[in-house]
Amino acid sequence: MNKNGPIFECNSECHCSFELCQNRVSQKEDQSKNVEIISTSNKGYGVIIKKPILYPGTYIGEYVGEVLSENEAHNRIQLTKNYEHNYLLLYNEHHQSEKIIKTFIDARYYGNWTRFINHSCNPNLHIVPIRIDQPTPPHFAFFSLRKIEANEELSYSYGTRIDEKHSKPCYCSSSSCTGFMPYQETDLK
Repeated sequence: MNKNGPIFECNSECHCSFELCQNRVSQKEDQSKNVEIISTSNKGYGVIIKKPILYPGTYIGEYVGEVLSENEAHNRIQLTKNYEHNYLLLYNEHHQSEKIIKTFIDARYYGNWTRFINHSCNPNLHIVPIRIDQPTPPHFAFFSLRKIEANEELSYSYGTRIDEKHSKPCYCSSSSCTGFMPYQETDLK
């Protein structure tokens, strides 16, 4: 699996068998039956895996929400600045032409269990864009980076940009913790 994506999966135009096709990973069953949403002491809700994930590259689930334009995303951030939790996913895809495609998905009002996956400076998941029927917007799938133990909290990196003036404290407790959550509002300009 290309860790940096994107992944192009078979779609309705393919003549392969849905059940047997090896290139429809995100279109088949995810780990939703194997997770539990928990209340954490300092991060709000979180998600733990009930049975171990044995292999890196295991499909976990899709981040689901409203697809927003850049203007809508900026407005949504302004409206929700006072909320403790933010469910807006901003994904920048860098292309060889040096063009950046920005996709904004907000799971605050419409989403699934993946919106409760917390940030970690040393995550066990990563997000990969997946294209199935249409080139844009892509689907965003979580894949494991390593073996994940039963009852371990699922996490991914929300980004790398740190702005101590605007960022919230990070509570991931990893040995590589920066102390602050990634801050991406500047990406909306």
